[in-house]
Amino acid sequence: MSVKRLGAGSGNKLAAITAAVSGNLEEVTRQLERPVDRTRGVFERVSLESVRPDPDNPRNLKLSWEDLRNGIADLEAGRIEAGERTTRTRNLESIATKADSFKKIGQLQPIIVYRDDRGLLRIVDGEMRYWAARLCGWTELDAKVRAKKPTYLRLEQYAANVLRDDLNLGQQLNNLELMLDEAREGGEPVKSLSELASLMNRPRTTVQQWWAILRDTNEDVKAAIREDQITSLDAAYTAAQEPDAGRRAALLSGHALPARGAPVKAGRRGRKLSGVQLGKTKDLEIVRQLIETVGGDVSLGEVDWADAKSVQLAWYKFMKAFAERVKRQKATRSI
Repeated sequence: MSVKRLGAGSGNKLAAITAAVSGNLEEVTRQLERPVDRTRGVFERVSLESVRPDPDNPRNLKLSWEDLRNGIADLEAGRIEAGERTTRTRNLESIATKADSFKKIGQLQPIIVYRDDRGLLRIVDGEMRYWAARLCGWTELDAKVRAKKPTYLRLEQYAANVLRDDLNLGQQLNNLELMLDEAREGGEPVKSLSELASLMNRPRTTVQQWWAILRDTNEDVKAAIREDQITSLDAAYTAAQEPDAGRRAALLSGHALPARGAPVKAGRRGRKLSGVQLGKTKDLEIVRQLIETVGGDVSLGEVDWADAKSVQLAWYKFMKAFAERVKRQKATRSI
């Protein structure tokens, strides 16, 4: 199959043609002599079978084709009540809306991918468009293909994500933490407010708020953001700056502020728990043995048990499958 390559230099030609039509010969020469940067990628019509989402994308969709089909089926059947809508539900709704748009007017914006070590096309930007195309039953879609993994992949994803209004505070936090990890691994750790400002390229006030929140001493604030207990950047910043334990706990739980110095009532601190965290470990062998001991018919794919990211993804898949199994068992008992 022949692949149509539009190339990075097509803009030069278009600009040159425009200049020629207007009779500006100097501009024609200037446009045609502009250097072409093919490291930014070429436009291609690619097979969906060769495209893979980035499991570490800061948007944190963590979707599989089965998840998407089942989730859309639940939405269409009305099995999800309005009060049960979550960030995941809203993501599914957004993908379904994009799929409807694709069917009516086609794909207006290409996804951006890079070719990984195995020759597969890994998504830099456009995962929702990818899933929408699959939902439409397409076999191909438009993509801008980069020859290799971008040096600052997380920074590029951050730049793309901040332009979207649908990112919640937890996704923004995840995006920033990954971006800081990338800078640290690249030998350029962010050590000051000004360095964070140049990295984020956002208003100074926004950068100052995130600088305060991202400090190691504010793990409780970050946990509240991840659990959707705090959804406002202003509220998170206020909690991060609050030295009084009682007032800080009230801010993190959304309660009225007590007087400064008031004792913290342990029995009433925070919201009533709606779930249980299963802990955290750096020993990957513990995770492997837990999965193998509990067992079950779970397809984890290829897992590198020495790689934390690979094990984390396997754990997500295992917990989802295990939760579905428990749900089925409860449904059987209630009959």
